[in-house]
Amino acid sequence: MIVLAAFDTCFLDWVLFANIKRVRLPGTEHMDREYHQKWFHVRVMLPMLPVFAVGGAIISLMMTWIW
Repeated sequence: MIVLAAFDTCFLDWVLFANIKRVRLPGTEHMDREYHQKWFHVRVMLPMLPVFAVGGAIISLMMTWIW
């Protein structure tokens, strides 16, 4: 989950959405300055890491129980 969060922040937020307007969410095409704020994306991702870790643990326990 941490790898996915890092991919989301580093590639999707910093590269793809910041530079290609066609892939942005509808209604946010004009927000060039906001999309280029790298520190904002990191600050939003960091509090979610424990949530991702708990979610990953729950999913792995479920998979262990199913198999």
